[in-house]
Amino acid sequence: GETMESMVDSYMEQESVKATRHWQRGELREAEEAYVRMAQHAPRHADSFFNVGLVRYSAGNLVGSVEAIEHALRLPAGHVHHSAYHHQLGTTLCMMAEKSNDLVEWDRGIRHLAQAVQLDPLNVRAWASAATNYMAMGYSSMAMRLTDTASRLSPPADALAALAINYQRVHRNGDAVRAFERTLAMDPSRHRTRVELFHCLCTVAQWGEYDA
Repeated sequence: GETMESMVDSYMEQESVKATRHWQRGELREAEEAYVRMAQHAPRHADSFFNVGLVRYSAGNLVGSVEAIEHALRLPAGHVHHSAYHHQLGTTLCMMAEKSNDLVEWDRGIRHLAQAVQLDPLNVRAWASAATNYMAMGYSSMAMRLTDTASRLSPPADALAALAINYQRVHRNGDAVRAFERTLAMDPSRHRTRVELFHCLCTVAQWGEYDA
């Protein structure tokens, strides 16, 4: 069969360099065009379709992003990256569903996030994204199970900040304070997190709810 290596020829390398350069400059349309050319040149190169999906997502074309990533998922060559594919697809579907309040679509998005976690149990961003979306849908007990798991996996600052808010919503203020503090230890420049931590500490002081 065709391997990933055999697909990466000089044309693909050149286009990849161009696409990356455009993306870094914020030239999303040109970046997308380069990735589309790569996908046309090597129609079984799953990562090209995934990259089309990513750049469309960045440009706000969520429907187009979903189409491209669903196509990537159908290609065997992308199998090793399927956790990332499912994660991005799930994130995009959840974002679309939240805007339209479409619970069926939201559930579909969360299923993709669950598949991302199943394929890579250390995909902490997928855990955190699923937790946040369950919370937004009102499934707080499921959200908190996922939040507890994600917070143990050393999430990056942005994911940890979202998990802290989940704790705050169910009044687990001690866990929220600790998560906010861990977030700020990783990224002291997060001013919004400082405000959220302050509000959380005020709640703790007012109600004595610190569950340390």
